[in-house]
This record gives sequence, structure tokens and C-alpha cells, in this order.
Amino acid sequence: MLDSKDIDRCLNLLNGIYSLPERERLERISEFIQSTLSITPDIYRPQNLKYLFSYPDPVGIFADFMSNYINSNVHTEECSPIFTHCEVEMVERLLKLVGYSGGDGIWVHLSFAKIPKS
Repeated sequence: MLDSKDIDRCLNLLNGIYSLPERERLERISEFIQSTLSITPDIYRPQNLKYLFSYPDPVGIFADFMSNYINSNVHTEECSPIFTHCEVEMVERLLKLVGYSGGDGIWVHLSFAKIPKS
């Protein structure tokens, strides 16, 4: 059973990491990754159905990788024009799914929208 000591031991690997020489820093990062993976539940097991998630979706993994690689804040069109347009398109489709004709494709409007009950 995982306890807080396992998590602390894993997180402590990052202490002082920026003061280390590059080779040691990379070794410590590798050790941190291995430690993190060792204490992370295996989501591919059939017993995983009790959790709120399932196996990683390849499209989601790729999108997450792209977002992290670009290091975009995804807040404004000037910083991330593609992701901003994707967000607008996604919200517009969600609005149609729930039958809400108002809104302009921005999350804040969707989250505060008073969707009519049918």
C-alpha cells in the first residue's frame, strides 16, 4: 500500500536539483521518473474500473505533448492561435450537444451559462 513516505521519498529526489552538475541532475531526474512510475497505479489492469479514468487516449497524449512542447499558456490568441481556435470550436460543439444556442465558444461563458431545462 502506498503511503506518504513513498511520495515524500519520490519528491525529495527533486530537492536541490538545480544546484547539481548537469550529469548528476539528469541522473536524479531519471531516478525521479523511475520512482514516480513505480508508485503510480497500473491503469491498464481490469481492476482499474473503480477509478474515474481509463487507459491513456493516444490523441490526448499527443495533444498534451504538443501543448507542453510548445510551452504555450493557451490563454490568448496571440500566444497560441491554434489552441485558442480549438477551444472555441470544442465549446461551440458542446453548446450544440446540450441544445444551448447562446455563447460564443469561450469556456467562461459555458461555465456560467444557464442552460434551459428540457
